[in-house]
Amino acid sequence: TNFLWPSSDNGSNWQADTARLVQARDAANFYVDKYGNQHLIGSGSFGVTWLYKKTQGNNNFDLDTAGLKNGHVGPYYQVKSFLSDDNGNLYMAGGGNASLLTCWRRPIAGGFWVPDTSGLPGFEPITYLTRELNHNMVATTADGIYYHHAGSWHNIPLPSTPGGGYLAVNSVAADNSGG
Repeated sequence: TNFLWPSSDNGSNWQADTARLVQARDAANFYVDKYGNQHLIGSGSFGVTWLYKKTQGNNNFDLDTAGLKNGHVGPYYQVKSFLSDDNGNLYMAGGGNASLLTCWRRPIAGGFWVPDTSGLPGFEPITYLTRELNHNMVATTADGIYYHHAGSWHNIPLPSTPGGGYLAVNSVAADNSGG
């Protein structure tokens, strides 16, 4: 199981970095927060998704599953995005297997993952996360765009399409101008 290969010399040498990733068979998502902590989603046997964290100065990845039922996000749950709001929270978003739990949040320093789904459409997986100038999170689902503010998600109306067709959203960029 060698799927992380960092290089510290611009690619002249590579070293496998999989210490303690025992349940994971491959890496599905990887994120380094502003403190240098590494966050990894790895899929394991029977479609189970495992979360890991490697802190600065630690040589090992440790399970990062506090607050998650059965110690993982569930069978066939796909994590599509990890992102910090730069205000002390780490978000994990995705969905699958008819799960209502499409967004999770915990303090960046560690602690318990808690569902953060107030205002989101049920069963609709989050496909992408970004943040805007004021560190508020913005999420996309197949049905729309949602803005996280004051503890809940709020729908941003999509433009209407000519002829009333269906408009799918796959990603979004925040312009960071406050608009």
